[in-house]
Amino acid sequence: MAGGDQGSTSGQKSRMPPRKDGRPISEGGRGVFIPNFIGKVTDNYVFLRKMGHGSFGTVYEAVPKQRDKKKNPICARPTEMHVAIKVFDINGPPDQKPGWRDRIIAMFQAEVEIGRRCDHPNLVKLYETFEHLDEKGDLTEMAAVMELCEGGDLLDVVVAHPKGIQLDIARHICWQITCGLRHMHTRGFIHRDIKLENMFFMKALDNQNWQKAVLKLGDFGSVIRLNGPIVKSRGGSPSYLPPEVWRAQGWDPKGDCWALGVVSYAICVGSMPFPQPAHVGTNTTMNLVTKGEANYTRSSWAALPSEAKHFIQKLLKVKMSERSSIKEALQSPFLQAHQTDRTWAAWQVDASVAAWSRLDRFAQLLLQAIATCVRDMDVPAASWLFRFLDRKQGCGYLGTAREIANRIRDGTTDATEFEALEGVSYTGLLAVMLARPDIWFRSTNLGPKFHQYSRAVLRCLGSGEDAHLTVSDLNVWFPPADRWSSASTSASDNSGGEEGQKGNNDTEDPLLQHARKVSIDENAIERVLDVMCGGALQQMNV
Repeated sequence: MAGGDQGSTSGQKSRMPPRKDGRPISEGGRGVFIPNFIGKVTDNYVFLRKMGHGSFGTVYEAVPKQRDKKKNPICARPTEMHVAIKVFDINGPPDQKPGWRDRIIAMFQAEVEIGRRCDHPNLVKLYETFEHLDEKGDLTEMAAVMELCEGGDLLDVVVAHPKGIQLDIARHICWQITCGLRHMHTRGFIHRDIKLENMFFMKALDNQNWQKAVLKLGDFGSVIRLNGPIVKSRGGSPSYLPPEVWRAQGWDPKGDCWALGVVSYAICVGSMPFPQPAHVGTNTTMNLVTKGEANYTRSSWAALPSEAKHFIQKLLKVKMSERSSIKEALQSPFLQAHQTDRTWAAWQVDASVAAWSRLDRFAQLLLQAIATCVRDMDVPAASWLFRFLDRKQGCGYLGTAREIANRIRDGTTDATEFEALEGVSYTGLLAVMLARPDIWFRSTNLGPKFHQYSRAVLRCLGSGEDAHLTVSDLNVWFPPADRWSSASTSASDNSGGEEGQKGNNDTEDPLLQHARKVSIDENAIERVLDVMCGGALQQMNV
């Protein structure tokens, strides 16, 4: 999201990613619920303001348009939900270099792949994507609809603290960056553009209530795969490039760790460890970086405790063999001293897991789809609960049921009831919490719009061409060979209505029985949500 980054007609079609079945989200991640639509993003969203402009695209703050049954019948987000939309400049400037178009497409694909394969509270969420084709079928526009981070970027905060940010707050910020980066590395990706401008606060940093500040990494256009071909191009930003990249030796995960060291130095000291090329020239910066000659003479550096200095210096080692890995950085005494603010109680987790376990698989699937779209700021305890239960900090999946029980109950070994949480991702945990919205969600935020997320269900689970789920849509999520009986697979694929589709109710799958009893449209899904949440929505005055 360089520079502060952060249309459908009635014939609009969607190209969906490969589906997983209806199990609680684990290996599949949230990506199976992120649709890619063929159409114009401006047919679905109203752009409010330009947030930033880079060489490869522009980012806007936007809101969904009022729903029009003919033009955008299944607009996914509640109309008052603000999002960030990154529009990629596929046509490029008049003096564009050869290969521009291919490079832009590759950046868009990188953003989408990260959004689908990574799932962590410290990474910016991807909601959906749009591709517009002209009459000849050529790609003319690409856009990614993402989570809006309203608190500005980390650069602004660092600039406002020229002597460095207060140590506890600095540790809190560095810990979140490292956790998000650890998840990316665990999932097999190198970011390659870690810098202050690519880190965003969900809400403006409050020095009096900093424990609740949530920071997210963004701008994934330069991401490469760990097991892919060696990339020797510099990429990234000169002030953050590691020595091996300056020497054209290619990118390694420890290149991200170097950039993390630069960012951490800036957070703690209030300035950059190496002079920027724009001030002293590229060659001077390159020589200082390749020799590891960071500025350790500033008074704000001298005032840091030894564990903070050691954390940064280990990340700024010229030799990669001596440089901290992301796992080692998380295990450093500086970050291990970080204490998660525990804003939840064990009974809340118990109640949510019990409610989730009582739901049928169709109801669980609905909550998983909704969890993909829920904003973190509507679930203030979610990110802290997830990181508390993530045994490997940043790895991105919860541990075993026994480990979860031990952490929640401070030593209790009875783990049977926590099997529903075993191995789930961040979005999977959100889905479990959704089973008890009265406990976890702010009534002033999520409550009034909970029903409106039924549109997101239709958009995520359906074909994208109509405003209801058909039997064939359900077959995608619950394959006939596994879920339907032989008597049920001959059902016609129209509205999912009851007439002429009785089947053998003694052997028919309960999910298909449900599909035949109601037309699975927005109203039907709202009724299912009411029932599955056991009246919790009424308690929230919805």
